Amino acid sequence: MRLSNFIILSIFFISCSTKNKVETEHKDQLVKIVQVDAGNSSDIKIVTGVTSPNKEVNMSFRVSGPLVNFNLEEGQKVIKGEFLGAIDTRDFKLALQKAEANYRLAKTENERASRLHKSNNVSLQVLDKAKLAFEEAQTNLTTAKNALNDTKLFAPFTGYIKSVHTEKGEHVNATQRILVLQDFSKVKVKCNVPEAIVLNAKNIDRIHVVFDSKPTQRFSAEVLEILHDTEGINYAYPMILELNQENEDIIAGMTADIYLTLSTTKSTTSLLPTNAVMGKPNGDSFVWGIHPETQTLKKVPVSIKGLKNDDKFIVEIQDDIEWVVATGGTYLVEGQKVRVKLDNTIVSLN
Repeated sequence: MRLSNFIILSIFFISCSTKNKVETEHKDQLVKIVQVDAGNSSDIKIVTGVTSPNKEVNMSFRVSGPLVNFNLEEGQKVIKGEFLGAIDTRDFKLALQKAEANYRLAKTENERASRLHKSNNVSLQVLDKAKLAFEEAQTNLTTAKNALNDTKLFAPFTGYIKSVHTEKGEHVNATQRILVLQDFSKVKVKCNVPEAIVLNAKNIDRIHVVFDSKPTQRFSAEVLEILHDTEGINYAYPMILELNQENEDIIAGMTADIYLTLSTTKSTTSLLPTNAVMGKPNGDSFVWGIHPETQTLKKVPVSIKGLKNDDKFIVEIQDDIEWVVATGGTYLVEGQKVRVKLDNTIVSLN
């Protein structure tokens, strides 16, 4: 009886051991995966930016003299064409009177020489000399008129005075900075963005800006420029945006949160570990994409655009996929079912 029980138990354990061995042999292969894109349909916060004016101009006179009319203050708004200040016109009016007198005299001499030359009473040389004196008098008259007009300073555009650098009564020189005028007809926002945004700049669908002082308002913006140089900033690239709406309450130095939406495309530029990119005998490259529902493998063609930090490829992925195999893809096959493990190195467009 004991012998028969022993035999039965032995057969049972051998059967269980064989079954576990078969299940182990058919268990799906475990692969590490990385995320390509967490989704392009929702707004993604990038960075904090700071506003700056559309342009900033140093205002100055084109002539020198004592400043007799000047009553501007920092922060004051001025309208295009508005009078800003004036230099004493006394000397410039005298210079204009002298130029007008010389012009009249030169004009008379030129007319007389022309009549006399027609009657052969003066030589061609005398006529040429009179014409030259008249042209010089014309130039001097124009210069004197311009100098008198330049004693007044007017706003070239509507804006705000950032700073004032002189006072009424002071003697100012030509081209000396009098004030700084800022144009806020178009507001710029300067920020620094990560390399993933630089690589996918063409896929930016829309951008909006939210200011700390106006948390309930969203301002649409567009990219003016992205510098392809970090300029000493670690892994961040300067980007300049321009707001599409005008708002007089927005001034320089305001901080804002910048959000963007990436358009969904069948071709996505991304950073992937070098081990994730496989090569075909014909020289083409691909990655193993993962079907999220079935967890099966799919070959996805990629184009290698460059190398980053010796361990990542800049690639253009020719399909809309979210997850790829991070390493160990050499022995995988099309349609193979796998078990997945998330790699700690997440590569995301965000």
